[in-house]
Amino acid sequence: MKSPITGKAMKMVEERRSFSFCKEDFEIWHHYYRCEDSGEAFEDEQCLQLNLIQVHNLYREKYNLPFAEVFTSEGL
Repeated sequence: MKSPITGKAMKMVEERRSFSFCKEDFEIWHHYYRCEDSGEAFEDEQCLQLNLIQVHNLYREKYNLPFAEVFTSEGL
């Protein structure tokens, strides 16, 4: 991903971060891009999806809820 500020390529960063979901906090590896020149952080659709999937999976695991693939026609 290129920085919208400088136009230079940015590196993906991963860091442990707490996210709230359904009034609970879950610790995930937060993925985002950081512009080295400006220090600003950016997320694209891929990062957003990856972060959200992690939170959803932790919630499912905590409450013993089935994962999405259980509902496919092959799993019936």
